[in-house]
Amino acid sequence: MSEDILNQLAADMNKLLTEPVGSRSVKITDLTPRDGQQCKLATRVTTDDLLPLCASIDNCGFYAV
Repeated sequence: MSEDILNQLAADMNKLLTEPVGSRSVKITDLTPRDGQQCKLATRVTTDDLLPLCASIDNCGFYAV
């Protein structure tokens, strides 16, 4: 099983390194809602306050939120 994973990783890396540069895209993940719970924001903002923010960020086109 681990050999299959390594073979797939090698194939993916080879594909990445041989594709034309303009054919790749950047996928951005915004961690603000998750990490905000671990800082001063957590003491002043509730999850209910963040839910509308998450919906707005999702509409921005991020790969993941």
